[in-house]
Amino acid sequence: MDQDAGFLDDVKHMFAETDRRMQETDRRMQETDRRMQETDRKLKEVGRQLGRFGNEVGWFVQELVRPGLIRMLRSRGIDVTRTFENVESEKGGVAAEFDLVAANGTDVVVVEVKKKLRTEDVRDHQARMERFAEIFPEYRERRIMGALAGMSVPSNAAAYAEKKGFFAVAPSGEDVTLMNSDGFEPKLW
Repeated sequence: MDQDAGFLDDVKHMFAETDRRMQETDRRMQETDRRMQETDRKLKEVGRQLGRFGNEVGWFVQELVRPGLIRMLRSRGIDVTRTFENVESEKGGVAAEFDLVAANGTDVVVVEVKKKLRTEDVRDHQARMERFAEIFPEYRERRIMGALAGMSVPSNAAAYAEKKGFFAVAPSGEDVTLMNSDGFEPKLW
């Protein structure tokens, strides 16, 4: 019987030790879960801050480009009298946002501004331009043109923008540089 009692004591001890280890594992898992939730919260906050920073950089680039862009358009015979920033509209379930719209009584230039212009940005702007007159019917009777600007405009992106009929613009000191070739004529949308 002593053997049975010893065996039962050993089993009880093993169960107690297993229970203690499971409780410790549970405590560690709860601590890990708490830390993961805290990390998730911090990552979301960093994401919000980066989003705000990205918006501020975009606004900065837009403000940097706008005055020179207006001068450049005027030098091309497009006498801009009004500009609108961050223009949004929805019509018939089709929505779009445009960074800058420069207009006068006969012309409209719709501008997309990027930190670094990429060929994908050209394709995206082209898709929005194809819907511009539908979304903004008040401009339907005007000559609608497009432009792309960036803090950095690689030559391949500028060449692609020109091929698609867009003005390609980059900041240059206190002004902007038209990156299109001599004799470039923008596409009318």
